Amino acid sequence: MDLKKLFDEGKFERVIEKFNNKKIKEENDYIIAALAYYNIKETNKAISVLKEVLKLNPNNLDALFNLSTIYYNEKNWNKLKDTAIRYYEKDPNNWAINDMLSDLWLFEGHFDKAISFLEKAFNNAPRGSESYFKNKINSFKNKLENAKKLPKLSFICAKGLDSFINDIIENLSDEYWVRKFIVTKNEEIYHAIDWADIVWLEWANEVAIVGSNYQGLLEKPAIIRLHSYESLAYYPIKINWNNIDNLILVADHIKDIIKSYIPNIENLVDIEIIPNGVKVDKLQFTKRKKGYNIAWVAHISHKKNPPMMLQIIKKLVKKDKRYKLHIAGDFQELRYQIYLKHMVKEMNLENNVIFYGWIDNINEWWKDKNYLLSTSIHEGHPYNIMEGMAKGIKPIIHNYFGSKNQWPNELIFNTVDEAVDLILDNDYNSIKYRKFIEQNYSFKIMINKIKKIIYSLSKQKNNINSMLNLAYKNPDNLKNNEYILNYYIEKKEIKKFIEFIEYLLINGKLELKQKVNYFLRNLYYKFDSYNRFEYLSDKPFKYLEKEGEKYLSKYYNKYFIQNKKKDGKIHFLYVLNGLDYFQILFRFVFESIINSQNENIEYHILSLLDENSFRNAEYAKNILKKHNIDFFIPKPSNNMEDVINQYYEYISKVNPDISFYHSFYFAPYGILIYPLLRKISKLIGRHITQDIEPYFDNNIDFVYTGLNDKNIFTKNIFLKLPPVNTELINKKRNIKKDYNIPQKNKVVISIGRDVKYYNKNYWNVVKKLSDDMKNITFVFFGPRYVGYFKEFIPQEYINNKKILLLGADLNARAYLKSCNYYINSAPNGGGISFNEAYYANLPIITFVKDYDYTKKNIENRVNTLPIMFYKDALKIFPKLGDYEGLYEFAKKIILDEEFKNFVQSKRKIENRELEYKTFVREFEEYVIKLLKKAGNES
Repeated sequence: MDLKKLFDEGKFERVIEKFNNKKIKEENDYIIAALAYYNIKETNKAISVLKEVLKLNPNNLDALFNLSTIYYNEKNWNKLKDTAIRYYEKDPNNWAINDMLSDLWLFEGHFDKAISFLEKAFNNAPRGSESYFKNKINSFKNKLENAKKLPKLSFICAKGLDSFINDIIENLSDEYWVRKFIVTKNEEIYHAIDWADIVWLEWANEVAIVGSNYQGLLEKPAIIRLHSYESLAYYPIKINWNNIDNLILVADHIKDIIKSYIPNIENLVDIEIIPNGVKVDKLQFTKRKKGYNIAWVAHISHKKNPPMMLQIIKKLVKKDKRYKLHIAGDFQELRYQIYLKHMVKEMNLENNVIFYGWIDNINEWWKDKNYLLSTSIHEGHPYNIMEGMAKGIKPIIHNYFGSKNQWPNELIFNTVDEAVDLILDNDYNSIKYRKFIEQNYSFKIMINKIKKIIYSLSKQKNNINSMLNLAYKNPDNLKNNEYILNYYIEKKEIKKFIEFIEYLLINGKLELKQKVNYFLRNLYYKFDSYNRFEYLSDKPFKYLEKEGEKYLSKYYNKYFIQNKKKDGKIHFLYVLNGLDYFQILFRFVFESIINSQNENIEYHILSLLDENSFRNAEYAKNILKKHNIDFFIPKPSNNMEDVINQYYEYISKVNPDISFYHSFYFAPYGILIYPLLRKISKLIGRHITQDIEPYFDNNIDFVYTGLNDKNIFTKNIFLKLPPVNTELINKKRNIKKDYNIPQKNKVVISIGRDVKYYNKNYWNVVKKLSDDMKNITFVFFGPRYVGYFKEFIPQEYINNKKILLLGADLNARAYLKSCNYYINSAPNGGGISFNEAYYANLPIITFVKDYDYTKKNIENRVNTLPIMFYKDALKIFPKLGDYEGLYEFAKKIILDEEFKNFVQSKRKIENRELEYKTFVREFEEYVIKLLKKAGNES
């Protein structure tokens, strides 16, 4: 009788018996035998037989279909995904496979995909199934509509590492729209983060590294769950903890491992210890007793220390040959497969060691086991021990690091002999083992803790008091700090923003360099306007000055104990944040030095930043070397103390008579050497380029400013308009020739950083002028035709050469004299380009604003420039913010020659006053006079 007939008659045991006795088996025989096993509820045997078929023929659709069906019925979504997709790739129209996959996609939160597969199943299904599919499709659509109302939660995981998250996903799906993303590429990680409101990165591995360093994660609550191996592979070092809210660890000892190489990890991220949990109710308990069947359950690799299990079973077999070691696990290393099978033979254990391979239905497999042996040398929080104990099985646990904090200590062994004694011991209490798991490691305990964290994160982001409380407890939780800072920006509470970053600088426990950088980054880059300085207190600068005094006390004697010999020259030290030639401050210093005619002054330049922290370092170094200008750039270091030592060593060689800053507030490293320079320099000065900095300006010896400002309380003020690079301006490059502008067109030029042109009203004026005048071209050096500017400037203006956006170009000044007019940026006009346009004798289109002495910021100062250059400026130019007035003024000065000449007649500054040689000569005379005065007073 053939197998098929026996199967149809329901004689499943006879099918299995006959199948096992068959010498020659057809592929179909395997299929029938597998179904027979499945019908008598021996699921693992059924799966094993179907896998044998696929080894013989990977394309056997019957095997793939039945394996998919078993996994579907078991709700083993991960295995279903592997097998069903393999089938689908060969036959995409099978309605049952599409139906199964629709449930898979539904479980993983991909609702659109689930509905698509379900509709495809319906289209290919046999007659009579219409009601089933219509109801199911409506159910799916309702679930999608409900999910859209919920917060979106991404679970992101590398392929093959998602075995621990399905139960969590299932239990969160009523409260969140949960999507599972199995990723293999960076773009897939970014997509998963972009989709979500809340992000869960499963495992702290390469995926977490990429995800944590993605800018899109910055403003989203994010969790990383680290299991075990990641802590040993140093992955946490590469994770950007600034972007992570919570790190979930499965055990305390894993935290200890991480702290061994990231000691301040608890300051970088909130850490929660949530041990793994098992669904106790799904693990059938059986009261057991001593016996001879020992289970060993794990992937077979070096971490699991498999040689030890053979040593243990060998000793047991010597005492009683009935002991058997049942190994449920797949070989992950060929060397262990060769070794273990070789040693089983060499130790005469063929009848006592059974290799099962990987077991899909482990619950079924446990039923006849008496002991669970764990020989691992390292674990996080292993499921095999929990599952075994929940089933009532006595665990025998090797003493890996941390094990004694996780399991009853009387079940832990150090040596092979101790393991054997534990197995032979009469103490066996199934109820006790089960109760231990129920009370400590049930899935319910785990999921409730996880829900609490996710809920608090989703609510915390919108609860400023909750976020502040966390910040006061841990000021170094950078992700939480970002939420607070973004909250203040969104609410336009700039004062509170400033107060908060001041608090973080003073109270944070991070290394000083990190704190200073964080403070500066938030002070400088979070705002488009300069009103932040209205709210700055003295607190951060007092704090940094005190830190500088500590360094002075510690290192002064090391570098300055001996009086330095003088060469009779005046040594002038410029203290700059960085040496980027394309920044105006560096060019000001460079031009000032090369235009000096005084051989008695020797100039030096100290860069506070290392060359990796500013742009165009090589260019600056080359040009300084070419002109024999002494300079110093510190070597890169993440440690402030190391950088301070580099500063001190260089300064000790210069021993400056005059130290000259450009900013303290924007270059806070300079504050840390201020106590030293105050001690050794005869004079300390500053160039007020942007804002008044009261804490220091009121205490240094002199300032240079281009604007007579009553808010400056420094006793000595060198007042002179900033000079311009006359050599470059006088090159007279032909802008019409170089950019193919029609000769008949008038050219209106503007030069400045692109951020100065972020103004819709401004561009409306420019477009209106372009529309109203035929032969005109507006040329902007700074902005490029991308992003923001594409939004406000239609392509036709670019195509017709009515508006040209040419990007940043240092040589733009050379085109000024070949243009007809200059239009200032708005609302933040001014800058050196205003002076350059004035020097080039161009009529200037600009706003004007009377100086408001109640305000200290640069926006107040730059818009008063026309008053400094023109008589009756407040009567001639339109008032700041009057864009209709700006349009009328521009149109009149361009079209009305008489009005243009009238405006030009109001110029009150002679061009020679803007030349560097004039400026440098007067500046040097001024500081020498101060130096003599300081010498007389001392």
